[in-house]
Amino acid sequence: MILLVFEGKKREPELFAAIERLGLFKPGRIICSFCSDIQSLYKRVKELEGGVEGAADMVQLLQVARKDYPDDPIHSVTSDRISEIYLFFDCDLHNRRYSLNEQKVRLVELLSLLGDELEYGKLYISYPMIEAIRYTGMLPDEDFGNYHFPILDCKSFKDRADKFSAYSSLDFLIPQDERKRDEVRSNWSHLVRQHRAKAQCLCEVSAKERLTQKKLFGAQRDKHITPRGEVAILASIPLFLYDYFNEKKRKELGFSLEE
Repeated sequence: MILLVFEGKKREPELFAAIERLGLFKPGRIICSFCSDIQSLYKRVKELEGGVEGAADMVQLLQVARKDYPDDPIHSVTSDRISEIYLFFDCDLHNRRYSLNEQKVRLVELLSLLGDELEYGKLYISYPMIEAIRYTGMLPDEDFGNYHFPILDCKSFKDRADKFSAYSSLDFLIPQDERKRDEVRSNWSHLVRQHRAKAQCLCEVSAKERLTQKKLFGAQRDKHITPRGEVAILASIPLFLYDYFNEKKRKELGFSLEE
């Protein structure tokens, strides 16, 4: 069984439910909402570092974090039932509890620890937050590779994404009508391709090469965060979908960037 860990309780689970309804992702899975930010995740992970290895660590971490919520699905899981763990969090560099330099160091450390879905888990980060999935012109958006956002303005990003998007709601990704199923599925294919194309351009890798989240953060840090005080806009879920499937399946789903 796959464990999906989301920062929030609403947006990410809604998007994954849509992906499943569209037939883009159909494994057995359990969802847990962490209900706190990436810096809180860092603190929890550091508390468990060096403890029991493997899935038990993340399951234990989540059970402790959600101890006041006995109905949370994580309490019904034992580590031996979990085969893979994926986590989805916002970058949140506008967090004022820590300096920007502290946050950069912490995120590198966290991505080093959470880089393998078969061990502690694999962390995917949205820049600056999950609403990056809406920050697009009409799909396919040929200008997507040029979009970035100032870190100091990130508190307003949700509103800016809403105003910028060519789509008035998330209905372009969440099918409300079976008659639009093919259109919505096509939208996901465009999103996956344009997010991956932007990430691989940023990291200077090809479509065939492995692109780790740690490498992506390093490129964000060196090309945007440190010199310009901004992030290149990218959402975690499209990048996950590209990584999750082999090339044969990516071609079948319309995700492939290989010639």
